[in-house]
Amino acid sequence: MSGAIQIGGLASGLDTKNIIDELMKVEKQPLDRIESQKKKLGIKKEALQEINTSLLSLYSSVSTLTLESTFLGKISSSSDESVLTASAGTEAAIGKYDVTITRLATPSSVASTNKVGDSMDPSKKLDDMDFRVTPTTGTISLTVDGAKYEVFVNTSSDSLNDVISNINTAVGSSIASYNSTNDTLVLSKSGSVIQVGAQGDTSNFWNSVYLKGVNSGSTLESQTHLGAINSSQTLSDVNFSSASPLSSGYFTINGVTISVDTSTDTLDSVLSKINSSEANVYSYYDTIQDKIVMKSKIEGPQAISLGVSGDTSNFLDVFQVKTATQNIGNTSEFTISGFNSGNPITRSTNTIDDVIPNVTFTLKNKGTSTITVSSDTDKAINAVKDFIDKYNTTIDLLNERLNEVPLKNPTTEEGEKIGILRSDSTLSLTLESIRKMVTDKVSSLPENMNMLWQVGISTGDWDSSSIGIESAKKGHLKLDESKLKSALSSDPGSVSNLFDTGTDGVARKVKDYLGSITDFNGIIKDREDAIDSQVKNLNGEISDWQERLKKIESDYWKKFTAMEQMISQMQSMSSWLSKQFSSMSGSA
Repeated sequence: MSGAIQIGGLASGLDTKNIIDELMKVEKQPLDRIESQKKKLGIKKEALQEINTSLLSLYSSVSTLTLESTFLGKISSSSDESVLTASAGTEAAIGKYDVTITRLATPSSVASTNKVGDSMDPSKKLDDMDFRVTPTTGTISLTVDGAKYEVFVNTSSDSLNDVISNINTAVGSSIASYNSTNDTLVLSKSGSVIQVGAQGDTSNFWNSVYLKGVNSGSTLESQTHLGAINSSQTLSDVNFSSASPLSSGYFTINGVTISVDTSTDTLDSVLSKINSSEANVYSYYDTIQDKIVMKSKIEGPQAISLGVSGDTSNFLDVFQVKTATQNIGNTSEFTISGFNSGNPITRSTNTIDDVIPNVTFTLKNKGTSTITVSSDTDKAINAVKDFIDKYNTTIDLLNERLNEVPLKNPTTEEGEKIGILRSDSTLSLTLESIRKMVTDKVSSLPENMNMLWQVGISTGDWDSSSIGIESAKKGHLKLDESKLKSALSSDPGSVSNLFDTGTDGVARKVKDYLGSITDFNGIIKDREDAIDSQVKNLNGEISDWQERLKKIESDYWKKFTAMEQMISQMQSMSSWLSKQFSSMSGSA
């Protein structure tokens, strides 16, 4: 032991350590019994938790059967989903509705009146021009009627006019020109086939003037005007066509203010602010037209409100949308058989939820489609199947734990769990209660629909086979799916009431009972808490015993050490006497 001198049989020759170990095994028996008791309690708690998990699974499943939507749910279908799609609520009437769409609702929109970027000055050096894609120095090529020509472009010294002149000189005719009206570069030669660019080109000039990728032909023109803005460029650096510079501040769309800071914002960031705001407008930049476009997120003939007198930024003016003519949206127009005497119905949206009661349908295209509303029997049947599966699994587990016989000498924890809950009164009551609940009448309902067997849920037909007898003993539930489906089709409301009337019903009773068992303050939790309390007490006893055993072992070592020391002294005395006698004999 720590702190004590241990002499292990040096004088006596005894195996002191082994003797003390054997003595301690006897002394430790009370501690072993306590630790065994603690382990058994832990295993019992695990077994209860296993039961609780199964009951919670059953609780979750049976809860679905207390919902009206499980039994009264409706499904809808459209005969042509490219024309419309539909969904139905639980209160929707079963039937068919022919819908003919003659016009879709459209949102209002507005676009910049003109190009927002300023036209280029072709006499400026290329490096000084505000291209969306900055041109680089190098060689460009073009092919005219199969003949290839190369031109060197120096962005620091060449203007656009210089490049045009160099192209014409290389080809030998006035093939290239600048269209000041459209602000575009044009390559044209009647009756010829012109193609620009080759893999060996070292300048991106054709890309900068929007001719890269243009199909070959007798006339090639920039796909957008040369001064089209770069939407990712800081607004203060953009060369706008507006006579007034763009100012920081805020502007208003549909009553919602949008901030703009020309020193940090780009067009992309401002449009993002618009799109994420509550203005109900989607905006984007048309890179070809060099215009911004705004579309209302709300369909129908409502104009987009652009700007108020208190705005501090002229963003809407610079981008030429404030006074632009808006394309006002349309209402949708459709007819439905049996509604409005067959006359057209108009709405400001394509999502219609106020014509066919409890049915919502969305118009997609012009045409005719039939909406069919029917009972969602599959939802109910699947919910009942899940309940039966969870119920039978729980019943099996309870039967197994209540009836299994403990093993005489278990060697594993699983083996020790067997029989640990045998004849448990709480679990016996639980099993008996839920079995009774699923076979009892619902007293508040009429006789023709107050028991589960009346909708095809029963313990099955009796038969004398071992399987039939065993199933009956366990109390398994079986489903006659066709009988349940028939009941759901003819009277889904009564089937729903059988499971839950709002105050009682099979599912309601089972759910409420299982809730009292599995709740945080439920019976099983109380059992687990009691086990935890017992374990806590046992841990205290274990700690006390461990300290006691340390002292007992220390005392054993002290006693054996004292014995060894005494034997050693006696051996020393004997040796001394022997020497004395030997010395006396020699003297004589």
